[in-house]
Amino acid sequence: MTRALFVLAVLAPAAEAQQPVAFTDVRVVDVAAGQVRPATTVVVTGNRVTAVGAGQAVPAGARRIDGQGKYLIPGLWDMHVHLSMAGREALPVLLANGVTAVRDMGGSGPTVMAWRDSVAAGSLVGPRIKAPGRIVESARWLNAVIGRVEPLNQPALLTELRNRFAIDSAPDGPRIVDSLRRLGADFIKIRNFPSPAAYFPFARAAREAGLPVAGHGPPAEFLGIVSDSGFASFEHSLIAIRNARLAPALSTMPDSAQRALIQRLARNGTAWNPTLVSGRVRFIPDSAKRRMIDDSTGASDPRLRFVSPTLRQEWRAGLALEGASQPDDWGAVEQEARRSVRRFADLGVTLLAGTDLGVITLVPGFALHDELEMLADAGLTPREVLAAATINPARVMGLSDSMGTIAPGQAADLLLLDTNPLEDIRATRAIRGVMANGRWYDRAALDRLLK
Repeated sequence: MTRALFVLAVLAPAAEAQQPVAFTDVRVVDVAAGQVRPATTVVVTGNRVTAVGAGQAVPAGARRIDGQGKYLIPGLWDMHVHLSMAGREALPVLLANGVTAVRDMGGSGPTVMAWRDSVAAGSLVGPRIKAPGRIVESARWLNAVIGRVEPLNQPALLTELRNRFAIDSAPDGPRIVDSLRRLGADFIKIRNFPSPAAYFPFARAAREAGLPVAGHGPPAEFLGIVSDSGFASFEHSLIAIRNARLAPALSTMPDSAQRALIQRLARNGTAWNPTLVSGRVRFIPDSAKRRMIDDSTGASDPRLRFVSPTLRQEWRAGLALEGASQPDDWGAVEQEARRSVRRFADLGVTLLAGTDLGVITLVPGFALHDELEMLADAGLTPREVLAAATINPARVMGLSDSMGTIAPGQAADLLLLDTNPLEDIRATRAIRGVMANGRWYDRAALDRLLK
């Protein structure tokens, strides 16, 4: 596609945004109830849903979208992405896969926040972005990683590591929180924990500033008290350190202690984002990863055509860093994560769908659908999986009043699907069209975005 045609493809939906849109005779999926409402009309005015109901009148001059035989669901969230690693080219690819909102979990803060603001202004096509500004790390851990990266000839990775906030003592926390607030962060991402003496003043300052904290789980013995501090969500598999090696966190506890901890997280409202698809990557041989990195034509997997040069370079850096890391029993860690999904759900923990986009082999947008299927394979029902990508992210981000469901007053982020996702979660791949912030992209427009 020429640049001129691409600009037209991008701008055309913007011109239509002011025209009311009516989805007629569509089956609306109520994720909370796990039910389908048949023969419904959904009216969108501007960037909001303004009416939902059977027999609802269609406004004069509205664009009609025939939904007969189709299913309408809320737009999907990917709750763990690294957009600066994926590159700006990832934004339309995410949208074409029905990802209408993302929570960025750190990288080049100013770059991602500029994209966030451009998407919100309508000058850049992509999902809504919530961003943390800069990652917060234990100073001791950060210095150790910088030392490992320095010999690897990865200047971009080294620069990003040096731009993170290092926390080492109690006075660091309030200073870091104030800096992130001034940067315009939507929340705070912490990747590796300092001592409790340094962490809890930081957590208190974040609460006072109204900035939720999310990130990697602390050592297993601190999971409960960190949850008590108001932690929004633990990311990835939960781990413990035993004999200087990683181990699955829950397996180090008696069953009664595991149950008590999980119930404690549920009471506190601390969510869990297992990112199973990124854990799977650890078991792909390096030789296969290298082939994927080098496959820009999609010869081995058509999805690899949608990986930007920026992301391929990040994959190379990730592979180099893996080679410099100590061996750990990731198999046991990931097996526990998959086993834990059903138990966490049964005990009331809010589960989230996220990918860790930026990790080797994860293709923007496509990886979220892989994650949804892995959550189903781990024991969640299709309704629970859909909730992990719609209702639950809105709740964790404090946006339940405006996102996550299809109702008057909600943001007009919608997916039109060919088949029923409550019967088979793989239906989320069969996208007929996407509405993002009130802009409608039919299948042809989505295909242009992918090109």
